[in-house]
Amino acid sequence: MRYKKQLCKLTVCSLLILSGLFACGLSAGAKSIPFGTRRTLIHAGGIINGYTVTNSKNALYNALKAGNRNIELDFKITKDGQLVCVHSWKEMGFKKIPTKRQFLKRRTKGGFLSMDAAYALRLLSRYHAYLIVDAKAGESVKVYKKLDKLCDSIGLSSYKEMIIPQIYKGKDYYKLRKIYNYRNWVFTTYRLKNYKAKEYAKVAGFCKIHNIKVVAIPVRNAQPWLIKLFRNNKIDVAVHTINSSQKAKELRQAGVSIIYSDTLGLQ
Repeated sequence: MRYKKQLCKLTVCSLLILSGLFACGLSAGAKSIPFGTRRTLIHAGGIINGYTVTNSKNALYNALKAGNRNIELDFKITKDGQLVCVHSWKEMGFKKIPTKRQFLKRRTKGGFLSMDAAYALRLLSRYHAYLIVDAKAGESVKVYKKLDKLCDSIGLSSYKEMIIPQIYKGKDYYKLRKIYNYRNWVFTTYRLKNYKAKEYAKVAGFCKIHNIKVVAIPVRNAQPWLIKLFRNNKIDVAVHTINSSQKAKELRQAGVSIIYSDTLGLQ
């Protein structure tokens, strides 16, 4: 009961502050450079009260308030064709794909407020924060098309410059370029069928040709030879997901440029 009361207070306070920001149209921070000086990318909205990967309103506001300006969010399409922020329907307790209304009525794990894409875009734009998009295989192109149209429909066409797609294959790049000519990209490699040097060399070559400046790799694959391969091609290496400051320090010393984290910069 005590936990519920505290959570209720947090929710009410957060909404009041956010409402004030939207109503007044205040700018909550200076425009940042991609990945900024912190070189930390907040994964799935970041940690909130000990819970990770919630993609919730509470988590996003908490991350932005803490000064983070590079936020990754997961996106899915509801039954009625709307874009919402969620990692998986199953994690939210849905056996079938819900409508947007059904989704927003349900709290995330930890009891936080579910979030749709329009809310996320408005809040991110207020803080001049970059959005790194995670759209799962099978619907990624649809997600980006809806994101593009949504930006236009809510008066945030200029915010498209702040959206950073994560691509899994070279063909994703060509498909997304037809939707919008994004300035920044991340080529993420955790879906590679095999983790051999030859495959990584192909990725490096593709990124060099198309001026993709960041490659993301899972921490299990962050070997010195691989970091060196990308750095030699003037490509920044991002590693996910790191929640230990000591591990982050070791990776940076090894040549890693960017850290995906649930917690760093938030606790």
